[in-house]
Amino acid sequence: MSFYNKIKLGLAAKIMLAASIAMTAFFILSGILIYTQRANSIYNEAVKNHGQMARLLASSVSDAIDRQLEPAGKTAVISEEPAIEIIFDEASKKWCLTLPDKSLVDIEKFFKELKDFTLGETGDAVVVDDKSYLVFHPNAQPFTNKFCDYDELRKLLDSKSRAGLIDTAYLHGKGTFSVIADIGYPPLSKKGINWFVVVSQDKEELLSPLNDVILQIAELAVFLVLLTMFAAFMMGRFFLRPIQALKEGMQRLAAGDLDYVLQAKSRDEIGQLAEEFNKTAEIVKKDLLELKREGSELEKVKEEIAGFSRIKTNMLFLLSGVRAVLSNIKTGGEAERLLRHTDALLDIVGIESGTIPLKTEVIDIKELIKKAVFVFEPKVKEKDLDFKLNIPRGKIFINADLNRLAEVFNNLMQNAIRFTQKGHIEVSIKELNDKVEFSVADTGTGISRDKMPYIFDGLQPDKNSGLGLYFAKTVIKGHNGEIWVQSEIGKGSKFTFILNKVPPPA
Repeated sequence: MSFYNKIKLGLAAKIMLAASIAMTAFFILSGILIYTQRANSIYNEAVKNHGQMARLLASSVSDAIDRQLEPAGKTAVISEEPAIEIIFDEASKKWCLTLPDKSLVDIEKFFKELKDFTLGETGDAVVVDDKSYLVFHPNAQPFTNKFCDYDELRKLLDSKSRAGLIDTAYLHGKGTFSVIADIGYPPLSKKGINWFVVVSQDKEELLSPLNDVILQIAELAVFLVLLTMFAAFMMGRFFLRPIQALKEGMQRLAAGDLDYVLQAKSRDEIGQLAEEFNKTAEIVKKDLLELKREGSELEKVKEEIAGFSRIKTNMLFLLSGVRAVLSNIKTGGEAERLLRHTDALLDIVGIESGTIPLKTEVIDIKELIKKAVFVFEPKVKEKDLDFKLNIPRGKIFINADLNRLAEVFNNLMQNAIRFTQKGHIEVSIKELNDKVEFSVADTGTGISRDKMPYIFDGLQPDKNSGLGLYFAKTVIKGHNGEIWVQSEIGKGSKFTFILNKVPPPA
C-alpha cells in the first residue's frame, strides 16, 4: 500500500501535499548548493585577503630585523661564527638575540608593528617558530606557550595556499581560520632560526555572513512553499469540481434519473467527457422509452432484456471513455526536465556529503579512455574534424569509480564536439610521477573571460553548460583530484584533470 493510500486525505489534499513535498525538497537542495558556494567564496576571499596581510606583516618584521641589526649586528649574524642563540636576559627581563660578539638585541623591537594589529573582533597576528612556540604575542610570554599543536602548524605549512581551519586551543581555546607567511630573513634562517607570521580569525566570525544567507533561504523557502500549497489547493479544487459533478451524474443515472444533464463549462478533456456522458444518458433514456412502447408482455420482456443489454454496453463505453480520457492527462516536459535536474543535484550533494559513496576499484585508465574514444570518434568524424589521441605506452592504474569517471569523460567529449565546428579534438594522457594528467582539447569557440571563474559552478545562466561541468568537478574532487580549464575565445578550450596513480593490482 502506497504512502498516499495509508493516509486518509482527499485528492485535492494529496495534490497539495505532493506539490509541497517536491517544492520543499527542491528548495532544500538548492539552498545547500547556494550555501556551499557562498562558503567557498568566503573561504577563498579570506585566503587572499588574510594572506596578503600575513605577507605584509612578515615583510615588515624582516625589515625591522634588518634595521635593528645594522651595522655591526648584521655583520655578526652573516658571519660564519658560532650559531646565534635566543636567551632570556635576567638583567632586562627580556628575550634577546645574543650575537657572536656577546652583544644582545631585544627581539621585541622586531615586532612593533604587530602590537596594534587587529582583524575584526577576534583576529590577531602572532609570530611562531618552527616548533609552534609563540615568539611574539601581545598577551603571552615568548617561548612559553604554543600557538597550536605541531601537527596543526604542519597542516598550514604543507597547504598549497598556506591557509586553513585549524585548532588553536593552546591560544584561543577554539578553532580559527589561519594564514601563515615566512618572515624569511636569510641570515637568521642560516643560523637555524625560522620564524613565521600567522594571521588568525575565529572561524565563526569569518563565516558569520552565512547566517544571513541561511535566513534569506529559509524565508524564501517558507514563502514559496506556502504559495505552492495555496496554488496546488486552488488547482486541485478547479480540476476536482467537474470530476465530482461527473461522479454525481453517474450516481443519479444509476438511480434512474434519466433527465439529469451535466453542464459542460469547458472544452478540455473534462468538458468532452461531460458531453459524452450526456449523449450516453440520452441513449439510455431513448432505449427505456422504446421498451415501454412494446405491445405484448413477451415482447416487452425480450425488449427489456435487449434494452438492458444496450444499457450495460453504453455504461461500459462511458466508463471506458472516462478511463481513457483520464489516462491521457499526462505530465508536461517541464516537470520531466525539473525531475532530471533534481536527480543531478542529488548526485552532486550526495557525493559531496558522502551519502552516495564512490564505488572505487583499481582500473587501467587507458582502457577506459580507449573504449570511450571508440564511441566518440565516429561523432568527431561526422563533423569533419581531426581526432588526435596521445597516450603513453604501458598501463596506468588508478583507484576510481569506473562509471562516474566515464560520465565525466563523456561530458567533456560532448562539450568539445558540440562547440567545435572546424579544426581538431585532442585527447591526451600524461604521467606525472605519482599522478596522471588527462586532458580534452579542442579548437572550438572558446569561453569568455567573464564566464571562466564560474564555469564549474553549475548555476550559470547559459543553459548549454547545464550541470555537466559541476558534476565533473564534484566527481574529480571525490577522487581527491583537481580539474581546471584553459580557454581563449575563437581558439578553443582545454579541460584538464589530475588523479593519483596506484600500484598495479596483485
